[in-house]
Amino acid sequence: DASVLALIGAGVQARSHLKALSLVRKFREVRVWSPTTAEAFAKQHGALAVPTAQAAVTGADVIVTATNSRTPVVQGEWLSPGAHVNAVGACRPDWRELDDGVLSRARLYVDSREAAGKESGDVRAVRRRARTPLG
Repeated sequence: DASVLALIGAGVQARSHLKALSLVRKFREVRVWSPTTAEAFAKQHGALAVPTAQAAVTGADVIVTATNSRTPVVQGEWLSPGAHVNAVGACRPDWRELDDGVLSRARLYVDSREAAGKESGDVRAVRRRARTPLG
């Protein structure tokens, strides 16, 4: 049962995901990492601000990435087996939140194949390596 939530990013999307996920799971611990606003977010939402993305992700059952990063902020080697990742921030072709280690072991679900293939840097990275179309 999922008991630890990691939020990478501390903006509107992180707040919205925390609220929505808390409706379906009772998290024992919520960790947040952001280079700028983690402390304020943690205080406002009863979360634990952590010093690095790795500290947030390691041992987490559910991870939300909600950043505007151009380079991956989550590494596959940090993920526990069976971890669930909601990657919502890499919404431009030149943005990446997840390294290839995350993507190589993931089952990928998108809301729109066409849009994700055009807009998501993470999905575009998978498509470049894929031998068959995403399905």
